[in-house]
Amino acid sequence: MALLLASRVACIRVTLIGLDRKSSVKASYDRESPPPEVNQLFAKNNKLDTTWLGQVSFFDQFTPEQLEEVSSLGQRVTADPGALLTDQGNFGDVSYIIIEGTANVLMNGEYVASVGPGSVVGEMSLLEHRPRVASVVAETEMVLVSFGIEEFRSLLDRNPTAKNRILTLLDARSRANLSRHNDESA
Repeated sequence: MALLLASRVACIRVTLIGLDRKSSVKASYDRESPPPEVNQLFAKNNKLDTTWLGQVSFFDQFTPEQLEEVSSLGQRVTADPGALLTDQGNFGDVSYIIIEGTANVLMNGEYVASVGPGSVVGEMSLLEHRPRVASVVAETEMVLVSFGIEEFRSLLDRNPTAKNRILTLLDARSRANLSRHNDESA
């Protein structure tokens, strides 16, 4: 799945211009140049290392058995600065949990937020079966855990801790979006 994503990302290059968090960020797409890629890195036996996973804030309350399940479902990937992790308006087939690094969230080309370790991106499109509501662009070198649609659904169905974490994150994100919308309307 991550290799498929890397090939999709390979046709889009994102250049950030004027990354002043108080002003807008413009994203330009250059389909001629090879972009930074999301690269797949496997631990032993093509599985994620559970010790490594247990150190990530998102997974800090998971049991060893739950970490083993995550290890069998997710894949460790890296992203170079400028890599497009999610593309607003397109349907998603992967979500990420950020392990290291930071990314910028853009809506309609405008900077919305920065996300870092422990954050989840791309899950809303997988849960709600609709186009992505924001683009997420790697600001720094990143290490992430990626989940395809089936793996993500399986994780939520079989792991109540993961499901509760995702639902809590969605609730917080919905409140922040509503607050942002209300601030813009005022």
